[in-house]
Amino acid sequence: MTDQGGTSARHERAGKIISSAVGWSAAAGLVPMPGLDLAALATVQVKMVIDLSELYGEKPGNEFARGLVSVLFGTLMPAGLTTALVGSAVKIVPVFGMLLGAASLAGFSGAATGFLS
Repeated sequence: MTDQGGTSARHERAGKIISSAVGWSAAAGLVPMPGLDLAALATVQVKMVIDLSELYGEKPGNEFARGLVSVLFGTLMPAGLTTALVGSAVKIVPVFGMLLGAASLAGFSGAATGFLS
């Protein structure tokens, strides 16, 4: 018989890990330095995969490597490679470029992280 209380607690903890990662991913999109925002996003997503793996008692191995590849694709997926790079690069333009790039990348990054889970 399955321990439904333990499973429920684990699902609740997984939800908190994912919610936290979504928030941090959106915040990563607000990093004003082009390129650094994408590195921050990848870091958040990799940490989410590691935390979820540990929660479910998995050790990094082949599955972890596949998850990592998914995370890296998810980092570039927010609106496609071109949009992610443009959203990051537009931050070079003083004031309006930073605001536009941050807003678009933050929104897409949070959504992509939620989609990964």
